Amino acid sequence: MPSVQNRDHSRALEPIARRLFTYLTVPEIYFDAGWPTERDERVDVIAIDRAGSGDPHLVEVKVTWDDVMGAIPALMARPASYKWVAYFGETASPATKAALADNSILFPAEGSGRVGVISIVRMAGDELGANVQIKAERFPSTYYPEVDAFVQNHRPAFRI
Repeated sequence: MPSVQNRDHSRALEPIARRLFTYLTVPEIYFDAGWPTERDERVDVIAIDRAGSGDPHLVEVKVTWDDVMGAIPALMARPASYKWVAYFGETASPATKAALADNSILFPAEGSGRVGVISIVRMAGDELGANVQIKAERFPSTYYPEVDAFVQNHRPAFRI
C-alpha cells in the first residue's frame, strides 16, 4: 500500500495539469517522463506549449516546502524554458512564507528566468486543486529540437 505522501504526490499531478491549461496555449501534458530523453532523470509533469510544438515547462512536485528547497538547485540545471515547483500549501510554515516573500531562491545566480511556484490545496471532499503562487519566468535558450524528439516518442497524458 502506498504511503500517504506518495499517494498525495501522485494525486497532485492532475490538478497541476489542469492549472497549466489555464496558463498555456493548447498544451500537451506528460506525467513522469524522462526529459529531454528517456535516459534522463524523470520529471513529474512536463507541459509542452502550443500543441506540443512550443516551450517546455517542467514541474517537480514535492510534498513539503523543505523538499522544494532541496529540489530548486537541480531544477535550475534542467534544460527547459520554464521551470516550476509544486508543494502542498498546508505544509507552509512562517519560514516558507518568508522564503516566498523574498523569492530570491527562485532566480538563477546569473541570467534571466525564475522558477514558478504552484501550491496544491485540499478542497471539500479531499479534492485537490492547484494555484499558481509565483509565475515562472522564461529561462534563456530554446529547446525546439528536444521538444520535437520528445513529442515523437511520448504520448501525452492530457491533451485538448
